[in-house]
Amino acid sequence: MRTTKSSSRGQAGPLHLGDLYRAESGHVAGLLMRLGVPKDDLDDVTHEAFLRVLRFSSTFDASQPGRPWLLSIAYRAAIDHQRHVLSALEPPPPPATDPIHRLLAADLVAAGLRQLSPAARRVFELHELVGLSLVEVSRQLGLSLPTAYSRHRRARIAFVAALQKILLEGL
Repeated sequence: MRTTKSSSRGQAGPLHLGDLYRAESGHVAGLLMRLGVPKDDLDDVTHEAFLRVLRFSSTFDASQPGRPWLLSIAYRAAIDHQRHVLSALEPPPPPATDPIHRLLAADLVAAGLRQLSPAARRVFELHELVGLSLVEVSRQLGLSLPTAYSRHRRARIAFVAALQKILLEGL
């Protein structure tokens, strides 16, 4: 890879993949964890990211900082990993069509929503039930986009936990 690294004498020299891995693997692994890559898969996805760095090293502009380029490659590796995991899952059952099952599903969703704070519930409902993108949700509620993402993530985790509790204990 043609990035530069200052040595102890202040001179620039080539940075090899091993050096890059030792210097940046912690940052890459941290990003992958924040993106939801499970700990069991973290080493594999980190290594995949660095293999992609090797594969795409010719596209790197050495006049630019290397970390953003590296983290963008790691980001895409995390997305590809999540797609692979999702594709291996069984497809969800078809939605209930008879009125009794729809009513039970609606009661279950309502019970899960009651467990959320009002702010989290608004973000969750607009994104999951109305179908707005989180960019649209953030604009509509006057939130910064990172705040909308954070609230949605926390609301989704709380909603799933509430549904699991309800299903184990009953309505």
